[in-house]
Amino acid sequence: MLAILAVAAFALIALVLGISRYGVLVPQVRLLIEARTDGLKLGRVGQLRIEGLSGDIWRDARVRVLTIRDERGVWLRAENVRLSWDYSALLRRRFEADRVEAQSVRILRRPTLTPKGKDRGLPLSVHVRSGRARLVLEPAFSVRRGVYDLDFALDLERRGDRSGKFKAVSLLHAGDHLAVEAVRTQAGAFRLTASADEARGGALAGAAGLPANQPFRLMLSAQGAASRGGFNALATSGATTPLMAQGGWTADGGRADGRLRLGASTLTAPLAARFGEEVQFSLSGRRGVGDLHALDGQLVSTSATFRAWGNADVAARRTGPA
Repeated sequence: MLAILAVAAFALIALVLGISRYGVLVPQVRLLIEARTDGLKLGRVGQLRIEGLSGDIWRDARVRVLTIRDERGVWLRAENVRLSWDYSALLRRRFEADRVEAQSVRILRRPTLTPKGKDRGLPLSVHVRSGRARLVLEPAFSVRRGVYDLDFALDLERRGDRSGKFKAVSLLHAGDHLAVEAVRTQAGAFRLTASADEARGGALAGAAGLPANQPFRLMLSAQGAASRGGFNALATSGATTPLMAQGGWTADGGRADGRLRLGASTLTAPLAARFGEEVQFSLSGRRGVGDLHALDGQLVSTSATFRAWGNADVAARRTGPA
C-alpha cells in the first residue's frame, strides 16, 4: 500500500510539474500570460504591454511587440524581443538572463516620468550577462533621428553590489557614441564613467536638450567612497560649455566647484528664466563632531545668491541638531 501511495504521489507531482513546465507552450496559456501582464506598472516610466508571446517561456521566450506607455500613450516600442534565461533562479528572487536581444527599440518621445506610486525598490535581483538591440531615437525625443547598435550588461543585487555597462555606437555617423559604466558596492564604494562624442552634433545632443547641429562632447568620471574620492565633469556644445565641475574629498573634508549654463539646454531653460542664464556653485566641508561635517555651500546666479551652512552627515543624509 505504501509503495502504491508513493508511486501515486510521484505521478501527481510529475503531472503538476509537467503542466507548469509545458502548459505555457499552449497558445491559450500564452494569451492568458499576455493579459495578466497588460498594464504591469514599471514605476515612474509607465505601464508594460506585450503582444505575440512565443517560444519556450521558461528558457527561450520571444515577444513580437513590447511597449511602455504613460498618461500620453506609448513612448517606447520594442519589436522581436528574445530572452534566454533561467526561470529556476526566480525561486531565489533572482532574474538571470544569458542574453536579451531586440530587433529594434524605438524611443518615440520623452516619457512624462510623473509619480505613479511609491517606489519599493527592486523586487528581485537582476542579472543580464549580455544584451543587444538596434536603438532608434525619434525626433520627438532627440530633435534629430539617431540609430545605434546598443550593447549592455546589468548586475543589480536587491541588497548588495550593483553595476551596469551601456554602449551605443551610431550607425549614421561613424565615431559618434555614448558609453556609460557604473559600479556601486554595498560598502559604499562607487565608480561612474561616461563619455559621449558627436563630431557634428546629432541625436545625443538633442536628447540632452542641446543644439543638435553643434558638435557635442561629454566626459564624466567619479569614483571613491565615503572616506575618499573625487569627480570631474565637462560637457561642450559648439563653443558653449554647458557643464564644468570638479571636486574631491577625504575623511577630513573636501570641496566641489562648478558652473552650469541653464540656458544652454531646453531641459533646464525653465530654470534659467527664474534663476538666470548661468549658475556657479561651490561646496566645502571639514570634519566636525562625531560623524558630522561642517558644510558651507553657495550658489550664485545672475539674479540670486543662495548660501547654506551647518553640520551634516552627507553619507547618512542627515543634518545636525542645529
